[in-house]
Amino acid sequence: MKRKIISLLLVLVLIVGIAPMASATGPEVGFDFVVFYDGTYVRVPNAEIFGYIDGVRAFQVTTDSVGFAYWDGYLPSATSEIIITIKPPGNYVVVYSEYYFLWMEHPYSVATSPNGTFTISGFDNLSSIVLLLQWDVAQTAEQPPPTPFTDVPSTAWFHDAVAFVYNEGLMRGASETTFDPLADFNREQVVATLFRMYHGRPANASDPTATPFADVDPGRWYAPYIAWAFEQGIVTGQTATTFGTGDPVTRQDFAVLAHRLASLMGADINVPSGFTLQFTDADAIGSWAQDALTWAVYAGLFTGTDEGLLNPWNTAIRAEAAAILTRYVQAVAE
Repeated sequence: MKRKIISLLLVLVLIVGIAPMASATGPEVGFDFVVFYDGTYVRVPNAEIFGYIDGVRAFQVTTDSVGFAYWDGYLPSATSEIIITIKPPGNYVVVYSEYYFLWMEHPYSVATSPNGTFTISGFDNLSSIVLLLQWDVAQTAEQPPPTPFTDVPSTAWFHDAVAFVYNEGLMRGASETTFDPLADFNREQVVATLFRMYHGRPANASDPTATPFADVDPGRWYAPYIAWAFEQGIVTGQTATTFGTGDPVTRQDFAVLAHRLASLMGADINVPSGFTLQFTDADAIGSWAQDALTWAVYAGLFTGTDEGLLNPWNTAIRAEAAAILTRYVQAVAE
């Protein structure tokens, strides 16, 4: 029975390699398919795309129900491990994952996790591998409730993330009817979201407001959030006496704050040895943010642009912040 299943899966992969696979149940959706092996990081973006990785052939099919990844070839002599993570889009979860080594006896060790992560190790130099991965996804029963924001259309790439953070109480609108998705996300807004994520509630009158920062008015809405973040070591201020109230947060600084929150909450912040950032602007990352941003990429919180840029010094906008916070809850906090 298993041979029939394997044969069928292989035929499907070969057929899909010739023509795009249409969804029988709805419109196609994209997957963020990430491959790591022996210090190399490769992201196959949202599409039916072939990616060639030093002799390893990676294939992705994107539908709203099933996906395949297929390799047939030799691995580089330095290859010691391959980690493959399947990340479905918002409102989808991995409900089944399986792997097959085809046409060969294999000495490899394979560890799997329910969320669709495969770790393959035990390679010999120039090992040949013929591997087929299969995964099924399903749309979650609960869809994001609609938002009250007229500037967050249902077709926007950030719609689901904004709906999630709004309905979870992590972010608020710029007004009752607007979210202002393209506006800068500033430093006090970041710590407010982290507070709400940590405590599961907004600040109230019983929360302390005292800080050493002259630019933090203890009577303003943001004071208890900054006081908490300073007390917990999540923020240290731009100087000993200034927090930088109103200043936009950069992407790398956002990663640092998220990394510190993850540590505070006892999440796993380890990154496999040899994992490196494969972005053309990786050298531009500030030394203080290197570890945090590497973790944020590894954990799936941050992704690069289609041009292979991470843009560490760019200001994070509110739509990006909503996406990062959503991924944090789904990938780190749970």
